[in-house]
Amino acid sequence: MNRSSFDILQNAINFAGRFGFLTKEIFFEHLCFNQTTQQYYHWNRLVTGGYFFKSQKQHGLIYLSAKGKKMATVSVAPNKSLYILNHDILVANIFLQLERTGKLLSAWTEFELSKDQYQTCILLGVNRIDKFPDLLVDLQGANKTIRIAIEIENTLKARDRYLRISHGYLSMRNVNLLIYGCSSSVIQATVARAFSGAEFVRSQKAPITFLNSEFSKDDFGAEGSLLNRRMPLKKMLSAAFETPEDTWEKNPKKNRKPFRENILENNFEKQSFSKADQELTPPAQAPAPWQSLRDHPHPTMLIEGGHEPGAGVGRGPNRTGEEEREE
Repeated sequence: MNRSSFDILQNAINFAGRFGFLTKEIFFEHLCFNQTTQQYYHWNRLVTGGYFFKSQKQHGLIYLSAKGKKMATVSVAPNKSLYILNHDILVANIFLQLERTGKLLSAWTEFELSKDQYQTCILLGVNRIDKFPDLLVDLQGANKTIRIAIEIENTLKARDRYLRISHGYLSMRNVNLLIYGCSSSVIQATVARAFSGAEFVRSQKAPITFLNSEFSKDDFGAEGSLLNRRMPLKKMLSAAFETPEDTWEKNPKKNRKPFRENILENNFEKQSFSKADQELTPPAQAPAPWQSLRDHPHPTMLIEGGHEPGAGVGRGPNRTGEEEREE
């Protein structure tokens, strides 16, 4: 096996280890950049080589075998059930599209954040955790690093639940931007209402929302909504990070490169935190940079703050539900 083939195999194994699954679409689009015939060769070899086994319930879905798990250089998450697979595929695709921009410094998924709650409190800047984000990322802007919490909502929760979640995010002093993907306009409106009010604007916790179906179709070209202002996500993110809009284009050729292993390192074991960050105190009241937000052409340009880059990526949400097992 040559080095290129080994790297493709190892990246596939580590991705599946982190997220608990691998699909043909993700493998072809993000993990194997060869010609189509070679992509099929490498995809088939994942199973015929004994590193993965096929799902018996969904075509194009595979899970790590015992042999594959032994080869993984990351901690392996449980296999994801079909019940939550659509949710986790979107989380994974958002991560992979962010990785392709070349701006992604660090990322943690819900599974990883839940494994070490003390360090997660430091990352989020809270004394206790009421809600783990589906995905937490550090992205490099022109002059600062911005920490973003990303949530994917496929089902409508009770109103009280959204209120608890919103107030949990209100206390996260190290989260600079919140993005919510919603499966329907009803959920989108419900989330916006739960995060409405002057305190959310002052604390920079009024979320950007978008429809999951639009992101699946057009990635960052999907329409985003923030405090009743609507524009493509790529415009909002370009304003926040002071980057050209083509940074967020779908599969930008200039950023197309193999999946980076350094983004998948175990973050909590290797990350160091400043003394100030380790002293967990109640979140300080944020300034009010968004007072003129409704009149600003690019609302997220008014985001302030930032953090030193972390390291590592999460391993995919570990949720309840019947999991597919290797037979």
